[in-house]
Amino acid sequence: MTRMPRPSRAKSRPAARREAAPPAVPTPAAYRAAWWPAQIVLPDGTTHRIAKVFATADGLYVYATVPPDPAGIPPTWYAPIDFDKTAPPRSGYAARQKNIRITTQAGDVVISPLPNCGCGQPLKLWRPSWAHRNEAWS
Repeated sequence: MTRMPRPSRAKSRPAARREAAPPAVPTPAAYRAAWWPAQIVLPDGTTHRIAKVFATADGLYVYATVPPDPAGIPPTWYAPIDFDKTAPPRSGYAARQKNIRITTQAGDVVISPLPNCGCGQPLKLWRPSWAHRNEAWS
């Protein structure tokens, strides 16, 4: 007599949910606005007390530490800017403002430029290799 295999009683498990991959971080050609030193509040509520921030045509680049790559990729935080929902920030020394709101695809980022010079911080002298060219905010 041939023995038949028993059907499996194991329950099938649903496929694991895949998390959305973070967007690839492009290397920009220039920056539109820069803030140093600045306090940053990210969309998830994370606060960086001292950061260097660049707004570019590609997105918002936030640096809380000096990255090992001279191009600064990847930054501490990055997201594409929603230019339709973001007013161009005022520029120049006389335009020092608090709570600059930049709307990104990840949510609003609040930038508060700090009144000091950032002396003693490693980020003060560092710039990404692409941040030597400025372009108009459009």
